[in-house]
Amino acid sequence: MSSGTLSSSSNLDGAPLLTSRDNSDDERLANDVANLVVETYLKLPQKFRVKSTEWTVLSGIVAELGESGEELVLVSLGTGTKCLGDAELVDGYVVRDCHAETMARRGLNNVLMEEMSSIIAQRHAHSTSNSDKKELPETVLLEPIAGNSEGDFRFRLKPNVRLHLFISDSPCGCASEYARVEGDSRRITGAKRYRLSSSEALSAEGTRNVDDVDDDDNLRTKSGRSDLPKEKRTRCMSCSDKVMKWAAIGFQSSLACLMGLIVPVRPHSIILSRDAVLGAYEDPSVGFANDAALRQDAIDEVRSALENSLSRLKRCPGYDVNLLPRVRVAKTVGFPQSRQRIDPPMKKTVGDSLSSASKPAPSSGVALSWIVKGGGPRRERCGAKAGGGMAETLVGVRGVREGASKTASSRLVCSDLCKAAWLKRYMEHVTLAGDVRTYGEVKQSKPTWHRQLVDEFRKTFPGWNVNERFDNFILE
Repeated sequence: MSSGTLSSSSNLDGAPLLTSRDNSDDERLANDVANLVVETYLKLPQKFRVKSTEWTVLSGIVAELGESGEELVLVSLGTGTKCLGDAELVDGYVVRDCHAETMARRGLNNVLMEEMSSIIAQRHAHSTSNSDKKELPETVLLEPIAGNSEGDFRFRLKPNVRLHLFISDSPCGCASEYARVEGDSRRITGAKRYRLSSSEALSAEGTRNVDDVDDDDNLRTKSGRSDLPKEKRTRCMSCSDKVMKWAAIGFQSSLACLMGLIVPVRPHSIILSRDAVLGAYEDPSVGFANDAALRQDAIDEVRSALENSLSRLKRCPGYDVNLLPRVRVAKTVGFPQSRQRIDPPMKKTVGDSLSSASKPAPSSGVALSWIVKGGGPRRERCGAKAGGGMAETLVGVRGVREGASKTASSRLVCSDLCKAAWLKRYMEHVTLAGDVRTYGEVKQSKPTWHRQLVDEFRKTFPGWNVNERFDNFILE
């Protein structure tokens, strides 16, 4: 895949999504994964991509298959930079967090549930027919294992499947905090702006420490406009914190566990594009391209910041530090729509007046979800050149499908990534007990192994925002 082109191999839908590669070191794997995600995005129809004058963040989850990683399969892709404030969180029919990493993770859960659903449906069909044919649907990620009884469905990740999370920029939050200090300023990724003075601790413009939390946890909520009323500000945890949580308990949702998943689905590595490195410099064009030492120094800073964020998991009782995902940087692959490329930090040269300086380029308000298979009926299938798959776009600040009327009920314009859509899919295969009605009640019945992981994480990080009050809804 280092050549930047997809092979002619086909995925389950007959579209070229796989790329063959030889055994390689960490650097080549990082470049291969990043290249697959970026190229797939660039080949999507224009209506799924952001405007050329806007920037966004791109994330993708790639499955590495085989003992030697012979194939890479892009499972889920997402873009986005927006999220909702508490005032907009009225029910489970909206997607609260439309940052790219969360869009990719929710898309992965759609694929997990799609694979389990197809196997469950096939087995039900066999049990009610006279056919002896027992072939099961082909899957990319999961395999069924024997349950304790007829109709007891259990699943796990296939052997020799490793998941890699690609992000085109350092995740917002503490992983965007770099150690490079020059004079009285700190160089940081384009994701967040920080200032450091001799008399004050590091502070963030818009990125806030969670209320009443010991700062040793370094938990943060996502950035937002500081002039908004408190009820309209977001309480979504930063992407740094969410990536840390996924490394601890896995990508999987509670409903995916209830459908039969019996083991965590964790990231094997986290890969950043070279744009995260460019973001460590106010002017990426000065000295960077021709200074190998400078490049390596920046790469080390970017990697260390994310590793330090993940290392907070060492405080979790019983957590196996060997499970910490490796952090890699794709040194040769960038994302053309990144903030560093669309809105370089140093637009104004010496001598320019304030009025003549270029206005900052806006971030896109659209969030994209692309998945290799499954999803709701309103998703649109992409062409073979774009890797096939199914895509939909959301309005990031509303958490509903793009193109929906502002007055339309969220129930009519919801995305298949929302909690209500997941609950509906779960209920297609499970009959709820008579006393269980709401999403929250269903979620609380999650398997013991998953509950234990979540409880241990929350005990270690008691300041984690849990918005369970938005889970008390029923399907209509």
